[in-house]
Amino acid sequence: MNKNIDSLINFYKEQISNHISEVKQYQVSKELKRFASLFTPGKFYYYVINFQNLAMDFVSSGTKDVLGIEPSDFTVNELLNRIHPEDLEAMKKKEALAADFLLNFLSGDESTQYKVIYFFRILGRNNKYKKILHQTTVLSVAESGKLHHVLGIHTDVTHYPILFNNYISLISLEHEKSYYNLDPNISTTFTDLINEQNTVKDLCSTLTSKEKQIVAYLVKGYSSKEIASELNISFETVRTHRKNILRKTMCKNRAELISRCIIEGTI
Repeated sequence: MNKNIDSLINFYKEQISNHISEVKQYQVSKELKRFASLFTPGKFYYYVINFQNLAMDFVSSGTKDVLGIEPSDFTVNELLNRIHPEDLEAMKKKEALAADFLLNFLSGDESTQYKVIYFFRILGRNNKYKKILHQTTVLSVAESGKLHHVLGIHTDVTHYPILFNNYISLISLEHEKSYYNLDPNISTTFTDLINEQNTVKDLCSTLTSKEKQIVAYLVKGYSSKEIASELNISFETVRTHRKNILRKTMCKNRAELISRCIIEGTI
């Protein structure tokens, strides 16, 4: 087995699995299935991982469309073996940062109120790598306070002109403070990282209603000329708005802007 996979599996066992004594399988409800589909801007599959034994309690049929495999063949080892080797190394740091945030910074059931988001590449159908938007949220916490059941959602975003990066975002589901584009290369300890790295504000708090309209059209692939026609404003006005949008969001280009939109769930 790949040494990075071994390292990641051992990390999960040492930090979580070895501290969970109760054996309990998660029962997937219709509500959970609807919840999973809310965060998917493309073809997707979702799963529930049981950290007590690192087994999949449930896997959706979407693995056939995205990965070309049956749900019964989707295991933790199968998942990790399909991830691009370069991304697997980065994933170790992202998972370490996420674990520190959920297990040490938050307390008790607070971990169920956040979702973790980042990108990686995975070997899909026809042995081609796909860009995946990885989203997880904690469904239940063990008596020890460790994460017991976690929902994972993998969406194929290959068709989006996104800027691939190795950042991770920790987003509140309950309107609490969210943390965007954290760089685990700086530190995998959450409190150290936020002291070192400037935090990024969410898109909704920085843009005007008109700018949000323009962002929506940019995501759909519209040109400035087409946006001007749709909104009945001048081409120069659209250009000015686009410059202001990039400045406010601290994005270098359209690809980076779309990446942020996907991460923050604005599309």
